[in-house]
Amino acid sequence: MKTIILVIAVLLSSSTLAQKNIDLTKLNSLPKLELKDELQKFQVTTDHFNGDIFCNFFNKIRIKGEYTRGEETNIVKWNNVSVTVSMSREAKFPEGTPVAYMEDFSYKLTDDIENST
Repeated sequence: MKTIILVIAVLLSSSTLAQKNIDLTKLNSLPKLELKDELQKFQVTTDHFNGDIFCNFFNKIRIKGEYTRGEETNIVKWNNVSVTVSMSREAKFPEGTPVAYMEDFSYKLTDDIENST
């Protein structure tokens, strides 16, 4: 019985190390986008930091692309999408590799995107 309690205690303590509090108030500092019914282009950049369950850093990935919206047909389009990886948390990202299949990738914006044609 003591062994079971010890194993449970170790599992619980190690799982709580993997979770960090995230300060969601930082989201308030993001720019407010005004979406219009006219042609708009945005440069979208996302950075993903990867690690194990103990928060040990593995690598980071940056995905960048140009997002165009607001055309009359309600179709959005992606261009100039690239991906890059860095194995160091502090290092700058190297030049990205273009993602050819995303060039002119487009889809129609709809509330029911799963059932659209």
